[in-house]
Amino acid sequence: MKKSSQNALYVAILPTRDTETDLVQKVAPVIGKDIYGTRLLLAGRVPKIVARHDTLEAAELTGHKLREIGLTKIVCEDSELRTEPKFFWAHSLQIGEKEITFSSMSGQSMKLTPDNAFLIIQGQVEIRETAEVTKTTKKINLPVALRTGIPVRRNVSEKTTETAVQTEHLLRLYDKDNSDSSVEMRQHDFDYSSALQKVASFSDINFAGLVTRIREAFPLAAFDDRLRGNIGLCLPYTTPWENVNILCKLIYLFTLSSINPHS
Repeated sequence: MKKSSQNALYVAILPTRDTETDLVQKVAPVIGKDIYGTRLLLAGRVPKIVARHDTLEAAELTGHKLREIGLTKIVCEDSELRTEPKFFWAHSLQIGEKEITFSSMSGQSMKLTPDNAFLIIQGQVEIRETAEVTKTTKKINLPVALRTGIPVRRNVSEKTTETAVQTEHLLRLYDKDNSDSSVEMRQHDFDYSSALQKVASFSDINFAGLVTRIREAFPLAAFDDRLRGNIGLCLPYTTPWENVNILCKLIYLFTLSSINPHS
């Protein structure tokens, strides 16, 4: 991992199931949060950024104190987390005897061997789109009704704001040597007939089948599905895709550090 003091540095931890008062009281002064805020950061499943520093020395000091308390931590740069990942966006795949070939919609291809992938992340992104909608309803024309005694109805157009939520499931397959040389598959942009013997009518069912197929093809890779639920916002002012990218990067770094603690 690159280390520099040229931009902000974050200290991230893996949440623990132990949110007892004793642990919370130990962590709170280290990260400069109150008891309630600290308890929230220690809960859940996804990695949490608990501190921001301007110098490497300060970030490493905080990380050292958290490790002494018993938490798993990493220190990473803001630019490292926010860099747009360079995934190979796969539209189909072909499973051979010794390697799996992924193909994009433009015809490009990328090959991975079963022993060269070390992490599979399954997650989802919720996109909220707000639009102004005009609805027409029938209302009683009160002046006419009062004058004639007849409940005459008239069409009335009203503008309202509606929010639609679309969920996109994703699957990321990480090369053990380079996080930027990895594969991404998205629920609504994949040819399931290339991976499944039977294709269902619903993409949710097909995507679940794809996940199973990928896990079978890469049995040595660690599997992580903690980004399927309500993951919350990792850093302020991030879009849904940026947020998932940052969390995927943190999971990648934590997984890498568990394999090689001195990296």
